[in-house]
Amino acid sequence: MPVDWHEPYLLALAVTILLLNVVDAFLTLTLLTSGAREVNPFVAFILDAHPRLFALTKMGLTGCGVLILVAVARIRLFNIMRVGNLLHAVLAGYVTLIAYEWWLLHAAL
Repeated sequence: MPVDWHEPYLLALAVTILLLNVVDAFLTLTLLTSGAREVNPFVAFILDAHPRLFALTKMGLTGCGVLILVAVARIRLFNIMRVGNLLHAVLAGYVTLIAYEWWLLHAAL
């Protein structure tokens, strides 16, 4: 069964992604207070309609996504690669996003 046991590095990978998600939320709110605009329409709607639910929604969606990817990490996707490798792509995406937000924040100052 592919869901029974997972490599220990997946825990570190999942926790790192979740921590970067928190940093992303903080930087997003900081940029929005500096005059930036949210380009993700779903997140923009939540920020406009229910600003207090922003963090809960962001953490919940990312947490559920990471949980699902870890649960099926050993399954092969399209018979090409293991699903767990997608976690590496998510991590790279978050690192890139945070670097971009950091650059935007310093450019705004």
